[in-house]
Amino acid sequence: MRFQKSFFYNVMLLFGFCLTLNILTAPAGASHFGYSVGDTFRGFCTTCNQEQNGVIDSFSIPALCDLGSSCYWICSVCSTYIGSEVGPWEHAWELVNTRPPTCTQKGQTRFSCNACRLGDDKLIDIPATGHSWVETGRLEPACGITGRIDKKCSVCSETAAEYISSLTHDMNEIRRTHATCTTPGMIYKECSRCDWTETKEIPALGGGHAWTEASRIPATCTAAGSVSYDCSVCPEKKTDSIPAPGHAWTETSRTPATCTAAGSIGYTCSRCSQIKSETIPQLAEDHTWTEASRIPATCTAAGSVSCDCSVCHEKKVDSLPALGHAWEETGRTPATCTAPGSVNRTCTRCGFTASEKLPALGSAHTWTETDRVEPTEGVPGLIAYTCPVCGEVKNETIPALYPSGSMKEFLTIISSVMAVIMSWIAIVADKAAQNPILLMVVIISFLSTGVILFRRLLKL
Repeated sequence: MRFQKSFFYNVMLLFGFCLTLNILTAPAGASHFGYSVGDTFRGFCTTCNQEQNGVIDSFSIPALCDLGSSCYWICSVCSTYIGSEVGPWEHAWELVNTRPPTCTQKGQTRFSCNACRLGDDKLIDIPATGHSWVETGRLEPACGITGRIDKKCSVCSETAAEYISSLTHDMNEIRRTHATCTTPGMIYKECSRCDWTETKEIPALGGGHAWTEASRIPATCTAAGSVSYDCSVCPEKKTDSIPAPGHAWTETSRTPATCTAAGSIGYTCSRCSQIKSETIPQLAEDHTWTEASRIPATCTAAGSVSCDCSVCHEKKVDSLPALGHAWEETGRTPATCTAPGSVNRTCTRCGFTASEKLPALGSAHTWTETDRVEPTEGVPGLIAYTCPVCGEVKNETIPALYPSGSMKEFLTIISSVMAVIMSWIAIVADKAAQNPILLMVVIISFLSTGVILFRRLLKL
């Protein structure tokens, strides 16, 4: 008799929850702790009242692995159907799914036991990865101003800001005015990082100044002098002015005035040796000139006129410019493209002659064909060229044409001569090979014959 049934166990848990376990008969082929249906099983037979061998008929499958199960087997001696408890056993965990972690939230891996029917899944947390910050902007801190670093996560794009504490002023003294006996001093400071400035007063030393002469600059006739004093108590200084006395002039020179130029009187200061000049007005608006002598000008040399003033007796000499040549062209050689020309001239005033070079019109002629006579048999042709730049002409000869009969005759002669030469070479080849001198004569004769034939060809 096969014992197959299902029943329910109600178990009250610690916190009042109720878990219902469903234990079913294991199907054929199920394996528990290495046993399978049909395997040999050794257990205690209640009929034989001793341990016997039997054949496993079935298993009860519990809802949870940790509750164990019953193995049902048939005693091989008395055939009694016996149930024996086996288990409990370890869960056979199998991965169900995984939820990846994010930068701020943990992930989770879920496992399920492939042996339990109603067992709880096993959950394993995966720690959050944390942000992978990348700096996207930076504001450096300054005096009294908080800095900031802007960041962005390269994984989830979340943004954040990190603040940098503000800086304090870095004050440096830039200038100082010292306190005197009557005036307070001052210390000026500025921040090396920003434009913040501070001032601090230095109290006055108190009491009056104790002046001592430090230096003296004597006064001159036109410039005031000075006396410098230092206070022996404080760094204060002062300068008193010495008035200028003025010049003491004495006449030292005189230049009389003329009709066109004012005169002058020179003075020297007896105190400082400085000089000055006073102007004497000119005698008239202009000279009254009278010609005294004259040197005429020529084509190449300047002349002159000497004059005396009848009022102030001043003298002057006026220059007469050279007349320059009065050229007249007396001859001309035109320039060409390759040869320079010239122009000959004669002065009609003094008879002086000169020649002026005309540069060549170009570096080479630009030839243009202006006429052509084609050659005929025995008569050469002609090509006429003219340079359009300078007008020069040149002729070029075209060789006469050869008569057709003469060329045929020439080729016949050449063929005959070559046949004779080849037969002659065959006769003397053996003897020439044995005699070097004879070989040299043969070679020279052959070359001479070729040269003569080539010249005759050119004359045809």
